[in-house]
Amino acid sequence: MNPQEHPHVGTIVPFTAATSSTVEETRADHGGTNGTGNAVALKLKKVPQDQWVKNALTRQFPPPLFLKLLERSPYEPLQKSYRNSNELPEVVKGAPIIRIGITFLAGGDGPTVRGAEMKRLKPGKPDQKTPEWRVFTAATLLKTFVVREDLSIHQSDASASILASQIRKDDKKRLSISQAFAPPRPNSAGSSASNTSANTDNSEETALISRNIQDNTLTIDSGYVELLHDNCSEDHNFHITSTLIEIDLFSMRDLMINYHQIVQSGQRNLKPKEIMPILNVMINDVRRLCTRSPRLFRMSTRALIAQSTSTRYGVDYGSLFVTLTTSEGICHLIEESSNFYHSLDENKADQAKIRPKFLQMLVLLLSLLNNKDLSKISKILEDTFELPGDRASLELIIMKVLPLQSVAPGVFLEAVFQAYKPHEPKADYQLRLQQGIWEELQTELVKIGYIVPVLINHGSSAAQPSQGLMALSLKDMMKAKRSKATAGGGLGGAADGTAQSTSGSSGPSFLPSWPVEGIDSSTVFKYLQHDGKLRGKTSDKQASVRGINQIPHLEIKAGDSDNTVLALFSNNERYRVLADEPEYISAMETKHYLLAPPDKDSGAKAKRLEISNEILNKPFIEATHILHEMIERYKSFYGLRPERRNIFNANRNRSPSEFTPPDMPPKAERFWAEIVAIDRDEQREVCAEAFKIANKVVYKDDILREMTTSLAKLNAAMERIEKEIAWYTPKRLGELAKQQQDEMGKLHEKVRDMKILLKEAEAKQNETNQQSQDHPEDPIKEIIYPSFDQNPAERPEWQNYQIEYDVEESGQKSLIVLSKQLAVRTTEQRKGSNVELTFEECNVIATVQPLTSVILGQRPRDIKKTDTVVWLGFYLAAIEDAREEGYSRVVGYFKVVSQMSGEATSRNAIRLEDLSDQLCQLI
Repeated sequence: MNPQEHPHVGTIVPFTAATSSTVEETRADHGGTNGTGNAVALKLKKVPQDQWVKNALTRQFPPPLFLKLLERSPYEPLQKSYRNSNELPEVVKGAPIIRIGITFLAGGDGPTVRGAEMKRLKPGKPDQKTPEWRVFTAATLLKTFVVREDLSIHQSDASASILASQIRKDDKKRLSISQAFAPPRPNSAGSSASNTSANTDNSEETALISRNIQDNTLTIDSGYVELLHDNCSEDHNFHITSTLIEIDLFSMRDLMINYHQIVQSGQRNLKPKEIMPILNVMINDVRRLCTRSPRLFRMSTRALIAQSTSTRYGVDYGSLFVTLTTSEGICHLIEESSNFYHSLDENKADQAKIRPKFLQMLVLLLSLLNNKDLSKISKILEDTFELPGDRASLELIIMKVLPLQSVAPGVFLEAVFQAYKPHEPKADYQLRLQQGIWEELQTELVKIGYIVPVLINHGSSAAQPSQGLMALSLKDMMKAKRSKATAGGGLGGAADGTAQSTSGSSGPSFLPSWPVEGIDSSTVFKYLQHDGKLRGKTSDKQASVRGINQIPHLEIKAGDSDNTVLALFSNNERYRVLADEPEYISAMETKHYLLAPPDKDSGAKAKRLEISNEILNKPFIEATHILHEMIERYKSFYGLRPERRNIFNANRNRSPSEFTPPDMPPKAERFWAEIVAIDRDEQREVCAEAFKIANKVVYKDDILREMTTSLAKLNAAMERIEKEIAWYTPKRLGELAKQQQDEMGKLHEKVRDMKILLKEAEAKQNETNQQSQDHPEDPIKEIIYPSFDQNPAERPEWQNYQIEYDVEESGQKSLIVLSKQLAVRTTEQRKGSNVELTFEECNVIATVQPLTSVILGQRPRDIKKTDTVVWLGFYLAAIEDAREEGYSRVVGYFKVVSQMSGEATSRNAIRLEDLSDQLCQLI
């Protein structure tokens, strides 16, 4: 690589319109989809954007001028000058130094993310990384995105706007140019520029800075690039602030490309049956993203993304952060997708199948937007997707759809408030306060029309209302009903009219209680549902939020009844694996996994998946160890320049002990997966191959570039040390001189060892370069998740209902419900836990699934004959009379899986839609 041709700044991996045309050609060349529909989606990934990624990353990498870099003192900041965001060969005197604040969220593996989540609770500065990382990463921020209508991404130099913006700010503060852009250097590389005092004005310096500003020339100094704590508030003393979030390159790339294909499908007239396979592949892209980018699926990350500025997603390569996409770019992609969504006719069965899965992918992309970009598309969300466009409501949807984790219940509860109610934080989230905070949150949700239909511990409660009832007060209607109620009457009670209490319950039955062990996952919201009426709207026309209820939870870890999942592997064979194993298989964790046949009765034999690995840069790591040892020994025996004058002849070079020693290279590994027949021959078939740096999946080219970097650094260091020890001539006699001479002999031995290792390293690099990567990086092509697909005649229909929270004068908290009430006539067990129900009042046949507690995995009770149920949207709530006369309690929730019309089951049976709504009051 020519160091003078080093446009490494600001390159961003493009997802362009060219991608679409290339993929379309790929589809045409290969004849469209195969039997499973997966061929298209997989071939989408074998197109030139892979090479674009490689080229982009190569151009961004720092130049191999490592001899100069090594000669810096460990405490000396690194400086680079840029004109129009392009690096200059030398630092320009008088170029304005800009101050940059970076919030970096590492997210490559689970332990790192969980550790960062705990550190976030502690004050103090985060790790400042290396001067090189800070400078080269900051340089990428000099370019911004320009996203065009065809979704192609172009980069625009932002140097002029950065400088002009700061000049306007400084004019208001009455600061001179030299005071604004030439502050004194901090004492250490990690010091904050904001804490330094301004220089006194100097006319010559001011003239230089002014001239460089006109040329869009500026300098980035590692001493003025600070990594910020993710809890810190925005600091306006920085010229640039940005939030960088680490993600997995492959899964995010695949997800974006496939989403782009669906958005563009309207222009290419793709049929729904061609889109569905792409959506299925996208769900598996999300599964990989969840495994390899755990930072995105932490509850504490939600508020950080929402409140961030200049949000970028990319890969940390150790020497710099490379941007893959941004919040702004995703915002434009969502804007464009509204046209595709408009084209879907929900009355057509094949297109109606697309909506839920498409909305799941939409929610994932929405979760990556900061507040600024979300505000740009809030109207589109409300008008097109029928989703609320405000941040608080969107966070509820994200918690419903995505599986977000936390390290502890207190951390989870705090993260929920930071995301949903950032302006109303609690003073503390200690264990003794958590139940009250949780109940307050659930009460607020009920007030605005949400229910969470799960029963936790001892009892809880878990869109289009009738237009004629929309303006009426349920509280007034309930009072009217009470005045007419007979003394022995009950509201939705047992058949004999006796009150049946729910023992052991404390708190309203319609609210999910806070369990003793707490809650640390957003899956508690997986069944979240809204009644369809937006509260607090001044418009006569109530906005619809029906879209909230159409989006199912993204099941990416659920297993079947035997705790296994069916997986399609890259060899196009299907096997069953344990439900928790795809996470480790996709991450290429070294282990043996049992692959069971998809059908136990098929007679097929089980196989074994073996994942193995090798360290590719072991000689590089050993050589760096020796180099560090040599520098330490040199320092202890020969010291700095004053001590060396009587030992080394005429040598005025800086001592190796003053060098910035090369960092230890991260472990670079090759992983491969083999499917092995469990028999005497043990025939093996390689099904996947992946390369990793620091446990993150990367391209093989990234490994090679890392090797080139390490080799250049080691050779530069060796060159400096060999020149240094060549000057050695003992000038004195005595014991000390003898010891120094012996030590010099040991240094020569270390140099020989280093040269041997460097030859091994070079050979290993050549060997790695010769290896061909002919297999995918993930053994699993697709997890066959339970489908939403249903026969249109059986698909459940939304049943209107209305809820209103009430607190009576006595302090009694209740939920008034207006909905259809039914008495269960018959129950019949179906596949799994499903139950088929018929009712006394109507001819509908409903298949329901009991909703278990997502925390304890237990349901309080089964549905029985003569039970009274209220139909709430897509759920049934079984109720019974409470001790208090005229009130009911929720004793179980059931999801309506399917419904269809059957024969009348009693003399009074009518159609469900002809039944009148009834009132009940839950406590």
